[in-house]
Formats: sequence, C-alpha cells, structure tokens
Amino acid sequence: DGGGVAADAARRGDARPASVKIVGSEARGAQHNIVVYVIGVTAAAHGGGAQWQAFRAFGEFEALATALKQRFPLVKLPVLPTKKSLMGNLRQKTSSKALEQR
Repeated sequence: DGGGVAADAARRGDARPASVKIVGSEARGAQHNIVVYVIGVTAAAHGGGAQWQAFRAFGEFEALATALKQRFPLVKLPVLPTKKSLMGNLRQKTSSKALEQR
C-alpha cells in the first residue's frame, strides 16, 4: 500500500494533516446486527481537499489500536472508547439532529 493518505501527502510535500471524524453509524447485515461507523475524511491537498467516507466496524478500530501500540510502544496513544460508550454518543447526536430537523 505505500502508507495511505498521509504518506501520499508527505511525498507531495503537503504537511497539512487530514481531518478524520466519526460522523455516524449504520446497521448492516441480514438482521441489522452489525454496526459500522461512518468516518468522514477530508484530505488536505494543494488546490482543495478531497472528501470521502469510509465504513469500519469497531473491531477494526481495536485491531488498529493494537497494531499501533505494537509498532510504536513509546508513543502514548489515546485510549479507545468502549463500543458501548461510542454507540451511546452517536445515538445521542442522531437524536439531537432529528429533533433539530423537526
């Protein structure tokens, strides 16, 4: 892979970081029993940033956190919120948006 968005930006000499935020969640699967998180990405680039969405399950965040801890053991990484707390925050935001639209 070559490193992804950050590595591509570094190769171009663009030191501005990308913006990455969890913007929602979706239920998937035959019985809607799988939750994926919607991640909004805006990449800093010369002449304007590209925007897209990625969809990831909580287990993928856990695997990434584990891999980062192993690769960079001296770096203090933020604590990954629990799945339950993350879902509660997303539900609250969704409910607030629905109320605002009404």
